[in-house]
Amino acid sequence: MSSNILFGNLQMLAAKALGINPAITAALQTTGGVLGNSFSPGCVIMGIVTTEFNEGEDKILKLMMPFTIALAVIFGLLGFMQLLL
Repeated sequence: MSSNILFGNLQMLAAKALGINPAITAALQTTGGVLGNSFSPGCVIMGIVTTEFNEGEDKILKLMMPFTIALAVIFGLLGFMQLLL
């Protein structure tokens, strides 16, 4: 994933400087990249072409939005709880 290549080392250095577990920081950064990728135009268009869904990109994004936000909140809370342990 390109975001890991671009920001992985920065995230690790920031985590070490803040005294946070770098492995958790890297895992959350990867999770955020995957969740953000679900909204990339290329992935949306690929899904439309693959499934022959002709309703439009806006409907797909509206369908994906609640699930993506819920997953982001869940993973964020799990990561925060892990940092507290």
